Amino acid sequence: MNSSLRRRAAASLPHGDGGAYRREPGLNPADFQESVRRYRSLLKEVAWMGEGMAWTVIVPESESLSLDEVGRRVTGGATPQFQEYEPGYADLTAFRLSGTSVMLFQAEGFTPVGEQPMLGRVSSGAQVWHVQWNITGARRLLYAADGGVVAEVRDFDPKGIHGTNAEALREEAALLGGTRDAFTVRAKAMAIVEQRTNVRLDREWLDHPQPSLEID
Repeated sequence: MNSSLRRRAAASLPHGDGGAYRREPGLNPADFQESVRRYRSLLKEVAWMGEGMAWTVIVPESESLSLDEVGRRVTGGATPQFQEYEPGYADLTAFRLSGTSVMLFQAEGFTPVGEQPMLGRVSSGAQVWHVQWNITGARRLLYAADGGVVAEVRDFDPKGIHGTNAEALREEAALLGGTRDAFTVRAKAMAIVEQRTNVRLDREWLDHPQPSLEID
């Protein structure tokens, strides 16, 4: 993670109900559109992702995170027993260390990572950006920090912002509007996660075995 993003992430972390959230300058339009283009292509290339997926990026407030630390958080304190599998198995969550951050990926979009109590553990001392959708029609973009949800955009609807500080995702929610094309809306949500965390999900990573855990 570059130093400017690190400062932005730390400055943006809310406390308690998110009342101390401070918005940094908005997303760069050119960078955002380039990310949307890449993710739209990825969703068309990897057809099963269009049916469902959950992608989570955990950005630590200060010290970097390790895969083992995040593994302990998602297992509730147990020592994680990682095994190498290609991402895409519905019953497994794949992990990736990216700079000081850790990302999690689960195929089909059914995961407890974006729900309490697991969300509280993974977002302790960190900010969490999470996007998911699945075959039930559930769709969401979520921002959490300090153990709780700050704001989430349900159904990728710019008017459907909920949380202790809805303003924290007002800009991002607006970016999800303007199109009914499913590929584009999902690509926008993924681009928002990338632009806010500086962590990218790409085809090369998806095509190779990654440290994975079965998460209940």
